[in-house]
Amino acid sequence: MAFRIDPRWPNAARGPVQDVADITLSASGRVFSRLFDGHEGRVRDHVRASTINLAFWFADRWWRLRWEPIGDPRFVSPEWRLRHELSSASGDTLLPPFMIYGSGPRVMVAPIIGSGVAWGPIRYLEDRPVTVSAQDFETGVDDFFQTVLRVCGNHPDANALDHLVGQLARERDDDELAGWRRLEACLGYDPDQAPEAVINALVDFEARIGETAIDEAAVAAPGEQAVETLQSVVAATEASDLVVDFSTIDGLIDPQDLSGRAPWQAAEDAATHLRTVLNLGATVSWQDLGDMLRTQWTALKTATATARGLPYAAMAEEDALGRLAVAMGPPVHRRFELARMIGDRIWTGEQNSFGVVSRARTDRQKFQRAFAQALLCPLEALREVVDVNQPTIEDIDRAARRFLIDRSAVIAVLRNHGYLPHETVADLLEAA
Repeated sequence: MAFRIDPRWPNAARGPVQDVADITLSASGRVFSRLFDGHEGRVRDHVRASTINLAFWFADRWWRLRWEPIGDPRFVSPEWRLRHELSSASGDTLLPPFMIYGSGPRVMVAPIIGSGVAWGPIRYLEDRPVTVSAQDFETGVDDFFQTVLRVCGNHPDANALDHLVGQLARERDDDELAGWRRLEACLGYDPDQAPEAVINALVDFEARIGETAIDEAAVAAPGEQAVETLQSVVAATEASDLVVDFSTIDGLIDPQDLSGRAPWQAAEDAATHLRTVLNLGATVSWQDLGDMLRTQWTALKTATATARGLPYAAMAEEDALGRLAVAMGPPVHRRFELARMIGDRIWTGEQNSFGVVSRARTDRQKFQRAFAQALLCPLEALREVVDVNQPTIEDIDRAARRFLIDRSAVIAVLRNHGYLPHETVADLLEAA
């Protein structure tokens, strides 16, 4: 399941200055540099490009490629594209129209927004997202750096590249500096470009809510307002009168069992297991949610949405008791948000934790959403309401009313199982 950048230099090109090579790029066994070359009239797996330029691109952007997720795919900023789209490194070449970005424990390799346009005589053939583990991504890039430095050591820019790669290695080996760089990237900044006061304030919050929660908060509301937003969300949890007890679900699922698969697949397995252990019926009622959270269902339904208007909701837990700052008021959306919070507690498996519930596209947030879909709208029960092979809007709306969820959640379940097509890039990225 490796991430690989394999350059091959023609024998005649191994000169002191020449660094152009035939480069094959692959992830999890899928070659995303496969293309049809109209000039040659054939399909090939490589692109001809400068290895030095490509190595500089990966080294300059390493922290953001590794840690910064995509925001709303409908509104991707030009600045984000320059940091994450391979074509921004092309120079005089045309590199694969793919973007690379972090999602937490994995790295996504996905076609760029609008990649369906024609690319002249060169047409790339791979057009679906693929993922690799963060470790495989880091190893693949490191191997590429070393190969380029070994073969192109006499290139005029080789010393500068060697210095940059060495600096990156030292930053990664320094836990404190690596944590700083990670936060910068999560906030959407290049190294040394984030306001120092913002980073310091977030670091101060780590002792209170934990490192992983800080990362989720940073990507949920990036930029200079991250600290102010986090302060508001923490205050919303403190002001909430919605107190729950997670002890009912503690220990039922080992978070280690959730790794290694797409978040939606792990989430469905977790939801199925929880439904079986707790003997839940086809429809999860408000009473069921109250029983899972050891509180009155009326409290769940009527609690004040103290996080309403904030970029994300949250839950702060101490000794298995959680204080929930919910953002959603309408019952259908409130139920989904509560189910996401249960999913987050399963994802971490940790007591005394702080959970963020946001629109971000990290694996943790994807798991929450897919868990809520599977818990509230299990596929087997959905089959009784919808002809999954020919689902209609009327059937989907009837299912949404039956399971007390939004239509979009029913559609997501059908898409995850291949009964409806993924119509947008956002759909594909959510399922990857």
